[in-house]
Amino acid sequence: MAISPYTHKRVLHSENYVRSLINPSINAFKNNVSNKLDPDIYTELGILDVQYTTYDLSSPFIDYISVLKHKEHCVKPDKTRDHPKFWKQVKQLNSDIKVFQSLGYSIEEIYHCLKVYASKELTPGKFMNEKYDYVAYVKYVPRTFIVESHKIIDLNYLRNVSTSNITIAFNLKDKWNSLNDFHHSAYIKYPSHIIEKATVTEKFM
Repeated sequence: MAISPYTHKRVLHSENYVRSLINPSINAFKNNVSNKLDPDIYTELGILDVQYTTYDLSSPFIDYISVLKHKEHCVKPDKTRDHPKFWKQVKQLNSDIKVFQSLGYSIEEIYHCLKVYASKELTPGKFMNEKYDYVAYVKYVPRTFIVESHKIIDLNYLRNVSTSNITIAFNLKDKWNSLNDFHHSAYIKYPSHIIEKATVTEKFM
């Protein structure tokens, strides 16, 4: 999927913004040589990923599955996406996740169950990739480069708390900038009181 110049600029702007806030006493450098859209920051405290958003940071969307290539591809003969088929798959995936949760499956068990839908191995999101210790969110005023707020969350804390009352779901991808995305991705959301306990912004600033 092609990345727009605007998205590219936002990614770079977000990373530079977070790096400018990190306390000089914390050794931080960018581990980003080949992939300019992979803004990982290595620090003495652990690996930090940077994401931008326009959504509320009290309960942010955390990347759970980055790529799930469905066994039933949604590509029409003219190479465009079959939207009804794509959205039907999302509905089925989300419905089954609720069943898995009702059976008491853990986050890891749900992840493995979802592999049955994939034509290839799933690409884990930041939450499922234990390489990442923290995720920093930069919230912008919609359609601008004006930073409204920021927050850094301890992923390891979230990985070790109760999984009750969490939301796991696949993205509908029905907005203009995601209609040409043929692959599924999913997020995880924790209640705001859990996110508050996992927030470690001051630890870096």
